[in-house]
Amino acid sequence: MIYAFYLQRSKLCLEFEQLEREINSFPTVIRNAILKYKNRADQEASILGKLLLKYGFIQLGFDGNALLQQLTTDTNGKPSIAQSSLSFSISHSDDFIICVLTSNPSIGVDIEKVTPIPQEDYTFLLRKDEQIQIAQSSQKDRAFYQLWTQKEACLKADGRGLSFPLENVFISHDIASVDTTIWYLEELLLSDVYCCTIATNTKRQNEIVKQQIHDINSLLSSY
Repeated sequence: MIYAFYLQRSKLCLEFEQLEREINSFPTVIRNAILKYKNRADQEASILGKLLLKYGFIQLGFDGNALLQQLTTDTNGKPSIAQSSLSFSISHSDDFIICVLTSNPSIGVDIEKVTPIPQEDYTFLLRKDEQIQIAQSSQKDRAFYQLWTQKEACLKADGRGLSFPLENVFISHDIASVDTTIWYLEELLLSDVYCCTIATNTKRQNEIVKQQIHDINSLLSSY
């Protein structure tokens, strides 16, 4: 089972000062990561992502504060919960923030807003066959972002992130390969103007359970 908790910032009655007060409730490792962002919008997205994570823990019957205290990162910067079977991934783009959780060994999610992008901006990132595939699409921008989210979701699940060359992630329909590892892809439809992909290393046996947060107090009171 995969659980996806997400929100749209524009649909929340949200004041940044409310979120600033939440920073001190986080463990030091999370607090320091948030404060590294100089841009206010990035800080806000990071805080909301961690609040979604804690909310997800609680919805699954765990102690949200206790699990956040166990948050650690590996040498590649991939976050995980020490001594827990749960895996998670967080992504944000413009208005949307999403957190996915599962008991699978690894999971990754990426969301991107579909905006116009010139071909020359991504030719150095993709293989020639992928560039041709996008060029032949009737929705070129969406085709690019769909491929991008597929690749980035895999690399987030893999743990190496964008330090691994994107052109070495091979996509075939809903299956991807990174080195010798196979990843299974699932498109998550949240909005007509966003692309979102989840990647796991096991075939999905159960449905994805989605929950949109409409009230910021649902997150602020999840303690």
